[in-house]
This record gives sequence, structure tokens and C-alpha cells, in this order.
Amino acid sequence: PALLAAGSTNAVSVTLKHGTPQTTMVVGRTYVVAPYKILPAALAVTGVDTSKPGFRVWPYQTDGTDPSGQQPNTIAWTEDQLLGLHGANIADLSGADASGSYTNLTVINYNIEAGTTERGNFTNDVFFPGIPGTTAMTGNSSMEALTFLHFPAAGVYRIGVNSDDGFRVTAGKNPRDRLSPILGEYNGGRGSADTLFDVVVEQAGYYPCRLVWENGNGELTGNSASCEWFT
Repeated sequence: PALLAAGSTNAVSVTLKHGTPQTTMVVGRTYVVAPYKILPAALAVTGVDTSKPGFRVWPYQTDGTDPSGQQPNTIAWTEDQLLGLHGANIADLSGADASGSYTNLTVINYNIEAGTTERGNFTNDVFFPGIPGTTAMTGNSSMEALTFLHFPAAGVYRIGVNSDDGFRVTAGKNPRDRLSPILGEYNGGRGSADTLFDVVVEQAGYYPCRLVWENGNGELTGNSASCEWFT
């Protein structure tokens, strides 16, 4: 009737009775509940235009010459970069709209080496919108992607991000709010790798969600940078 607490240790007992005369066997085991986050029903929204699937994606890149330094593979630094606190945006915005965002009508399956090397779990990688920008660097880069995730029923969902380097996924009425619930993250540098996280959805519906991704400092074009977002 209630969720078992994440990380809690619980016991299960199975009793088997068989034969004549009857023999009884009892087998006991303990198990630890896997970590999970709860997506509250209060965060669901209505009025979503389902005729417009996809994501809005804002790329941001700096040249590393700002006094604040270069991307240290932290989400906190990335959030400040997206606010313009680490220098001007040198991402290629020639195809962006007035807000600086690109529209992605398919999936998040980005790879700075698309067409030559596949990264992550899925094929048919595409280039990041706007990255690399006006320099030949792929580092000091970040991306923000907004969408509505549809959960068709209450229950447990597994969400994953394959990233090089770090990422964070949040949900909320305004998922850009830094106090929005964090569903999953990898806060550091790495090569292309999965982070999987379980979410308990209290109520079916549409939920505003945000993915932030970053790639560390000073990397030349040709070095790896990738991001996939999947359930």
C-alpha cells in the first residue's frame, strides 16, 4: 500500500509445504530497495500541444578567456555559463530563433563526431546544434534542452542519459528553477557512458522536464563530446 523507502533493507519469507506426511520449508531473504526519485502528481500540466513533438535546445559555448576560467566539469559552473556569467556565447546561432534556441523534432542523440564515429547506445548520431561555434574548440560547451515528458500511467520508469561529460535532468512547473527536483545527474567528467535513474510517477500525465549537458574545457574538434536522453 505504500512505497518502500529507497535504500531500505527489507525481508521476504517463502513457506513451502509438500508431501505426505507434510513437510514444511521456510526460506528467507533480505533485499535492498534500489534508489529512486518521486515525480509528484502536482508537477503535471495540462494543455500540452501534442502536435509539436520534440525539444527546444539552447547551445552555449565560451572561449575560456573570461576571468572565471574554463569549464571544470561541474553542473553549477554550467548553470552559470547558461546565464552568461562565464563569458559571451560563441556557439553558432545562425540557425537559432530569436531566443537563441534550436528546435529538434526527433530525439536527443548528439555527437560532435557524427558521421565518423558513433557514441553511446544508439546509431545515426547527429551534430550538436551550434557546437562547435566560432572557434575550433568543442570544450567549454553546454546545452539546455526543454520538453514535456509523457508518462502514460502511474508507476516506475527508468530514464537514462549517456553523456560525455556531465548532465542533470530536472522536472518542475518551471524546470529552469534551480530548486526544481533533480531526477538524475552525473556531475563530473567522463567518456561516453550511461547513468540510469528510476522515477516513481504518482499520476499519468505530461511533465515539464529539462536536460542540462556540459563538455569540459579546452578540447579540440575531433575529441569526444556526446549526449543521448532516453527512457
